[in-house]
Amino acid sequence: MPELRASARSCVLAVMCLTACGGVLAEPTTVPAMIGAAIATASSSPSASPPAVLTWVRYRSVVLRASFERPATASGSPLPFCTPLEDRSSVNVGRVVIDIGPSDGLALDQIVDRWLGTPPRVTDVQRSHISVDGLPAIYVEYRNPGSARYGSVTFVARGSEVITYGFDASGVEQCGGPVPVTDVSLYQRIGSSLRIER
Repeated sequence: MPELRASARSCVLAVMCLTACGGVLAEPTTVPAMIGAAIATASSSPSASPPAVLTWVRYRSVVLRASFERPATASGSPLPFCTPLEDRSSVNVGRVVIDIGPSDGLALDQIVDRWLGTPPRVTDVQRSHISVDGLPAIYVEYRNPGSARYGSVTFVARGSEVITYGFDASGVEQCGGPVPVTDVSLYQRIGSSLRIER
């Protein structure tokens, strides 16, 4: 029973945080999670437990005027590190940071150039022009000089504003819980599910 009470308390805290931050949860989606070779090996034995399952929910950010999917539970256990945290101009989901700011009258390529700096503060930069929810965007992959740290960032133009989302990490991170959620998979899911209000 103490475990049940602790789990319920975690759920209440997550809902309180979402309410206080102005976010809304809706439309839960359950998808199988990839856990790697350990599960593949375990599933061949007769007493293997079923694969863990991630449940994704749509989160609407008042600050961004946009919504995206984020992992809420892994096999029923809450993932508190992946609970969105908002301030006046950004939302953090795990290690993924989503910012909104003015374009200052600059074109998207100029905004990316300003972010990179002169000389560039990162190396091995690869830049691609893409579209996010029907809006023009630029996707950038990079490495930090002199370290194993890497990252990706996407810049999306919305009128006189720019929405930027990305991560910078040295390897696999987790939202906590029984299922690993990598920075890359979280970033990709947020990007593919991002719906931006006009």
